[in-house]
Amino acid sequence: RDFGDDVASVSFQYHMYGYTMGAVLLQGSDDGGSTYTTLWSKSGNQGNAWYGADVSIDNGYPQWLQFVYTSGSSYTGNFAVDDMEVKMAGGRPGPLDKHK
Repeated sequence: RDFGDDVASVSFQYHMYGYTMGAVLLQGSDDGGSTYTTLWSKSGNQGNAWYGADVSIDNGYPQWLQFVYTSGSSYTGNFAVDDMEVKMAGGRPGPLDKHK
């Protein structure tokens, strides 16, 4: 998604459960989506529970964010993301912030 301004942090809840769980990346781009840098990653079975991630971006603020999920070797792994909050540079809430 193009946020149109510099993203300073992203927080979200995630669930990664299953015997053949794959890998997920949160990536950011500061050149209109031509190239992406990995900001956060997780792989493998994390258990049947929800976890929180808070990703601070100290420099090279991206304007574009994407999640990339690569599945495991079978159908027995599931990934979900929820309750995503984006903070813009300067502490402003992003357009996904439910509290704005």
